[in-house]
Formats: sequence, C-alpha cells, structure tokens
Amino acid sequence: MKEFESPNRQLRKAIRKSHQFHTMMTAFFKSDYRSTVVERDEKTGCDLHKVKIVKFPSDDMTDVVYDAIDAYRSTLDHTAYACAVLSGVSGKPLEAIAYPISRDPKKIESSIGSGCQGVHPDIVDLFRSHKAYPGGNDALAKLNLIRRQGHHRIILPVGAIASVEPGLASMSRKRPRYIPGPIWDRKKHEIVFRSVDPHGGEFGYDAKVTFDIAFGEVDAVAGELVWPFLIKTAEAVDRVVKETEAKAQSIWGE
Repeated sequence: MKEFESPNRQLRKAIRKSHQFHTMMTAFFKSDYRSTVVERDEKTGCDLHKVKIVKFPSDDMTDVVYDAIDAYRSTLDHTAYACAVLSGVSGKPLEAIAYPISRDPKKIESSIGSGCQGVHPDIVDLFRSHKAYPGGNDALAKLNLIRRQGHHRIILPVGAIASVEPGLASMSRKRPRYIPGPIWDRKKHEIVFRSVDPHGGEFGYDAKVTFDIAFGEVDAVAGELVWPFLIKTAEAVDRVVKETEAKAQSIWGE
C-alpha cells in the first residue's frame, strides 16, 4: 500500500545505519585499540597482567548507532501515521499520532489514547497486542527509553576472557595465580587475568580475550551489546510494519 512507503523507507534507513555500525565496528577491531600490560598491585605486591583499552570508538560511530535507533523509532510512528491517514484522521489530531510505547505497562492505554485517536479500532487492537512496554516487548519499549546523551563514550569496547594458556617459553618457579572468573572492569576499561609474584621467575602465556561493543551508561541498555540489540530491534520493528500493513490491507485493501 502506498501509505506504507514512508515507514518501509524509514526501516530500510535504520537497517542501513545498523550495518554501517557493524562495518565501523569491524574496522575498529582491526586497529590498535588494546594493549596487554603488567602493573604492580600496591596492596599485594603482585604483578597484575591485564588487557586494557587504549583507544575508544569515534563519535561518528556513536552517531551512527543513534541514527539507527532514531530511524527505528521513526518507523513505528510513520506506521501509526499511515494508519491514521487511512482511518480518515486529519488536521491537528493527525499531528498527535504516535505509535504507542510506554515506560509503564499500566500506562499503555494512556499512550494509545493520546497517540491513536481516531485510528481504526482493529489497528489499535493490533498495536495493543504488540505490548510495547517493559516486560512485554522490550525491544520496542527500549526505543522510547533511549535518548541521545551529551557526554562521550556512550558506546564502549568490552572484553571477556576466552582462555589463558601457558606459553611454550614458561620458566616460572612458582605457578602464576589465575584470577578466577575474571570480569571486565567497565570503569577502568580493562580485565585482569593473571596475578603473579614478581619474585617467582618469568612465564609465558597465551591470553585469548574476545571483544565487542556495548552501550555505556545509557538509560535502558547500559552494558548491552550494541550489534545484537540492533538486530533484535530490526526484527521487532519489521514485524510491526509487516503485521500492520497486512491488517491495513485487510481493512482498506484495494
């Protein structure tokens, strides 16, 4: 239906931006963004072997992520708008049309009332069934919770230890202590994987650390991996558009 050209165009834009982020992320991980270092622990006197982030994603990469999120949210509103036009809504009521998303499941009816006035009841029932609120469809709900934020490092590299194995050149007189369950330190942007007595000799190792890009201190998605989030969001929004267009076709089909 021609009324759905705009939401489908917005969705394609969001998907393009998502893939642009993935391309930028891949290039970032090919750069010298991390370093393996040894630092003395003042409390224990041991040498801490760690991997640290020394370079962060660019502001351009952050902008692309937010452009994608904005486009996904816009896709939903354009979908609601298309249905309002088909329902005969016009004038000022049309300006208030918005896809209903709520921070509180108990207030979703209020969002429907303010954003879907005059929209065909079958469409409203469909929107209601999408459960666009926390605890319902979280992928949709988060689109209304995320806001652009002014400070830097909204998206950050995060690491996880895959394995730490002895190297072939190991000469340690004392076994180095493996840090059980090493956890990525989001504040220091590092992970400690060995604690070694500096008087125990030298040793070699092969530390395998996997990295990804996650949201920083962003409402609703702090610590969540960006690429899986964008994929889930694309799937959820695409489902809304397809279901709504199919319902509209059954009501107003030519």
